[in-house]
Amino acid sequence: MASWKIAVAATLRQDAAAPFGWIARKLKVENLNPLRSSIRRSRQLHPALA
Repeated sequence: MASWKIAVAATLRQDAAAPFGWIARKLKVENLNPLRSSIRRSRQLHPALA
């Protein structure tokens, strides 16, 4: 998954509380599980962004 998609998804999730399903459809991500884990991992690696 592209790093920009993870960044956009994390921002949408945090700022707009957008549902994972909606984010995945808009970013054309076929599987939610990698999206969820990527967002979680990005928050752990960059706590200032969380």
